[in-house]
Amino acid sequence: MKPAYHKLTAVVQGLGVVVVLGVVTATLVPLDSALARSLGNNAPYVLAAVFFTGLLALPAKLPALMKTSWLAAAVMAVVLRSSVSDVTPERTRPIEPLRSDFSVTQVSTGNFSSLPPFGIEALADPRTDVICVQQLTPNWCEYLSAELAASFPYHYTYEDIGLQGIGVYSRRPLGYVDTVHLAGVVHLTACESGQGATPEVGLFAVQTLPPVNSIAYYRLRSQFEIVADHLAASTRPLIVLGDFNSVPWSDELQDFQDETALLDSRRSIQSTFVKGAPQLFEVPVEHIFYSPRLRCLNYETIRGEDGYLGNRATFQDKSVPVPLASL
Repeated sequence: MKPAYHKLTAVVQGLGVVVVLGVVTATLVPLDSALARSLGNNAPYVLAAVFFTGLLALPAKLPALMKTSWLAAAVMAVVLRSSVSDVTPERTRPIEPLRSDFSVTQVSTGNFSSLPPFGIEALADPRTDVICVQQLTPNWCEYLSAELAASFPYHYTYEDIGLQGIGVYSRRPLGYVDTVHLAGVVHLTACESGQGATPEVGLFAVQTLPPVNSIAYYRLRSQFEIVADHLAASTRPLIVLGDFNSVPWSDELQDFQDETALLDSRRSIQSTFVKGAPQLFEVPVEHIFYSPRLRCLNYETIRGEDGYLGNRATFQDKSVPVPLASL
């Protein structure tokens, strides 16, 4: 009886080791499959599952599986941490209240409830200078333009019944604003002219189509390359925001950041809330990046009555002399 039990235990342990190594490999190594991309998008949760597999293997007296799981979890933790570029851009805050900061909000109507109200108060926060709205349909455009008119009188909208509508709403006059067609997708470029100590800042709103298959995935990577080349021509400090349909630790987004030298306003591999779902089960695909010439003072997710709406980040030009204190 005992030899049979030990044999079964060895088989279970061997299969467990193979499964753990296979899942971790598929998560960390980019493969052209929907399963691998799904595992990669949920890498932090795969890491947690692998770690708890090791915990379960401990009382089950499966030492090989325990050691393999914990070693794999450690490797994943190192890879994830090192692959997220500058997730803590600056651990400093001004001692005195700022008069030279600039705050942008990024939202997508795909995160809104089907009918108002959806949290317009959170969207039109007094701290926000510019709101960029994506997936702007005619109906949402009419509603938002009316609701935001008093606080954000300067706006530009490009309506679309599909996924490519986009608009920008500003408290102050914009130096210029226009749509740009790159790789067959509509983006938006604008210039915030600044006032007082706030410098002129270029804004670029990125839109992408979901990578639902291999062709769409490679089209997404190509789009990032074209956008990166377009941004390279800018001489202003940039804020690049939008729905990238990619997580911060993905290869395509890492390559995009390397080519543009943009920093991530997120301070960790934190997720976002979508449609009110718990943070644990969602992944961050909407981002706000910025040029090294800017200082990121704050980043936060915006939530309304139905949950996650978008992101907000506050910046300041590094040339502005402000006394700073470490957090």
